[in-house]
Amino acid sequence: MPQSRESAAWNPNVCNSCPVPGILRATNTRHLALEGTIKSRFLLGNRMTVFAICTRHKQQLSDPRVCPACASESA
Repeated sequence: MPQSRESAAWNPNVCNSCPVPGILRATNTRHLALEGTIKSRFLLGNRMTVFAICTRHKQQLSDPRVCPACASESA
């Protein structure tokens, strides 16, 4: 997964709260592209946030687990 330019430095603790494995297990599309950004949270450490698009339908996904266009095709 590429890292965005605005991302803070990675450290192993970020992996503990990384949403990517759960997203990949739950998504309804095989055409998912993810970009991660590590956000620094004052006194709470760093946390990974994810930007997601469906490459088949070329649309940003507000919920990376669900592509509405892919869902309507499989219905």
